[in-house]
Amino acid sequence: MLNLFATPHSLLTMRITCYPDNLTLEANPLLTVLENLLKAGVRHVHACGGNAACSTCRILILEGSQNCRSMTPAEKKLAQRLDLPVHIRLACQTRITGDVTLQRLVIDKADVEVAQHQLQAHSVGNQVTAAILSASLRGTANFDEENFPYDVVYTLGRYFAQMGALVQQYGGACL
Repeated sequence: MLNLFATPHSLLTMRITCYPDNLTLEANPLLTVLENLLKAGVRHVHACGGNAACSTCRILILEGSQNCRSMTPAEKKLAQRLDLPVHIRLACQTRITGDVTLQRLVIDKADVEVAQHQLQAHSVGNQVTAAILSASLRGTANFDEENFPYDVVYTLGRYFAQMGALVQQYGGACL
């Protein structure tokens, strides 16, 4: 039976699944993600008090990004300043219209310090495709102790030049 006195929002059941807490909670669409999490007892960091000034409440949207409302002007400004990817949102500004699965990114005091440093540096970094080459040369454990410094530098320089040429031959870059 349809309840004629129900508010439009009470007809919809929305859930937030939150990692690393492994918690699923019913969400109130009138509240931000941060407010919903705090109401559920999740100790979600929000150093600026939920004013889109610090980014410590940022979350990674794992599923349901289509159920997140558009960014507020304050969130947009901070996201542009920090060059945040589209799937990273501020919990203090994000409201949802359906189920969302997210991961809290700032968990403890050490994370807060990192986030504050990133805010001061105006960047949280960029995701890039990268490969790292690690190599061990057989019989070189004491190479630097058994050879003259010039020979060590020459041999390593030659090795890096040859490896660099191979990396570049296959479209890579040596930095």
